[in-house]
Amino acid sequence: MLSQNTIIIIMLVLVAIYYFYNQNEKFTKITPQTHDLYMFGVEDCPHCIKAKPMFKSLHKKINNIEINPGHKIRLHYIDCTLEKNKDLVEKHKIDGVPTFILTKSDGKNVLYKLRPSSNGLIQFIKSNCK
Repeated sequence: MLSQNTIIIIMLVLVAIYYFYNQNEKFTKITPQTHDLYMFGVEDCPHCIKAKPMFKSLHKKINNIEINPGHKIRLHYIDCTLEKNKDLVEKHKIDGVPTFILTKSDGKNVLYKLRPSSNGLIQFIKSNCK
């Protein structure tokens, strides 16, 4: 038969273990899902020349940050004329520029179909990265 003191000690230990377990659970860091937004363009395209400064500004504003809780975004400018980008251009079947494609963390691609603007792209990213 357990003494009253032993029962109290066991109960205190169980309470401490429960408290410790729940405290650690609250501080578990969640690794954000990373998504990639690509702007495909060429240097001599008038529409690309117009869109590129906006994309650079957007890059400074939101690149590599959480756009939604648990969802990080990276932005990439891809020059379609460079040999090193040939595989990526072919993979995404780029046939006109500028083209904006969001590659989600699960590998799915979403084409941005509107006129490029900072606010429009941010809304596009936020609505697709949830």
